[in-house]
Amino acid sequence: MKNAKVKLRLLQIGGMFFTFLPIVITVIVNRDVYFSTRSAGWSLGIGGLLAIALVGLSVMGKIGKLFDSGIKVAGVIFLFALLLEPIFLNLKFLSGMLFLGEAINCLIFVPQIKKLKKHIDRKETAKVIKDAING
Repeated sequence: MKNAKVKLRLLQIGGMFFTFLPIVITVIVNRDVYFSTRSAGWSLGIGGLLAIALVGLSVMGKIGKLFDSGIKVAGVIFLFALLLEPIFLNLKFLSGMLFLGEAINCLIFVPQIKKLKKHIDRKETAKVIKDAING
């Protein structure tokens, strides 16, 4: 069962990776546009790390605990707008890339994650029943 949980985490991480891969490739290919100044590079780097951290918290199911008040949500939205301003100039194209990445995630990773979660739940249920019968 431990193997299944490790595989589940790897699938979740892989899904997150492939969700953002098209955007990362687009930003790298167009780096002369997005990193035209030193401050733009720094703000995109910090904003990108913040986005990765938030997505990671979301995958782990911890995002609700972090944003328990409206002031925190408003602050994060403001921070994203401030740090990721160069990206927002091409928002239509980049949101299309995000859509492509999410489609890849939904087609490849989400079905496997759901199947593996059901498998883990069945194993845990079977173990509880076995322990109740034997114990």
